[in-house]
Amino acid sequence: MGEIEQWLVTSQDILASIAALATAFAFLVQLPAYFVVKYIGEREQRRERAYKFIDEYLNRQTGNLQGRLIVQNLSSSGESSVYDLCPEDRAKVMVFMNDNERIAHSVLKKRLDEKVIMSWFHTTFVKDWETAAPIVSEIRGTGRPNLFVEWERLAKRWSNPH
Repeated sequence: MGEIEQWLVTSQDILASIAALATAFAFLVQLPAYFVVKYIGEREQRRERAYKFIDEYLNRQTGNLQGRLIVQNLSSSGESSVYDLCPEDRAKVMVFMNDNERIAHSVLKKRLDEKVIMSWFHTTFVKDWETAAPIVSEIRGTGRPNLFVEWERLAKRWSNPH
């Protein structure tokens, strides 16, 4: 048996350890890359969903705008109740408020990219909350305390950026 062959036979444990370390190292080098690629992919999906949502939102903005105007009129008059509205106007108000809650829910659950949504809706979203808050309080007072809580949470966070 030659010198090299003899060394290989006597050094099998060392070689096995080196092979195990090399395998582990190769795995550990790939692991961070996997997470980076996964994170980038998820972020891109949130961004794509956000832009798709914005397109859909803009295509049906007329109904939302009608609800927003009714809320603004109710809020500025200070005398009317959402329950004094005709059923059609009340439905428009609820569509408007539900849309804002859906935006907030999707952002808070990381279904939509917050930076993209915030760049499009920030000012309007916060002002709409401030305008609708008294109406939401009125509705919550009828035994629905958790109504529009995510809209409120996100609007407050956006109005007080850290």
